[in-house]
Amino acid sequence: MNPNDLVEEELKQIDWHQVEQYPVFKSCAHCDGLQAQQRCFETTLTKWVIEELSKQHALVTDSIHEQLVVYFKITRKGEIFVDSLKQNIGLAHQLPELKQWLTESIENLPEVYPAQKRGVPVQTTFQLPVQIISE
Repeated sequence: MNPNDLVEEELKQIDWHQVEQYPVFKSCAHCDGLQAQQRCFETTLTKWVIEELSKQHALVTDSIHEQLVVYFKITRKGEIFVDSLKQNIGLAHQLPELKQWLTESIENLPEVYPAQKRGVPVQTTFQLPVQIISE
């Protein structure tokens, strides 16, 4: 078997949907294990986004008690951005600037180290549920 065939066979066996190292912030680098890294990353990101969103002052006509899902992408270079939102039409109508606020909220995040697969940085996409409540 030639080397190219071996490489192709190896690539077929890799589960590209599972990473060996989750994306991490420097503050999460001490975490051992994939689940601990994931928990630390998501907790840090959630706290950051909530803190930044709480600085926004929106004028809404009706009370809001909705959950949306934010899909983030982290590139192989550790750049993070809002890929898309899954929200109901009412929320999108009441807060049309929500995606912009989310995008702005992550602009000043601490450095993110990308996920890794077999020691190679890989792009990942993940989702974060966000509860929006306004009376």
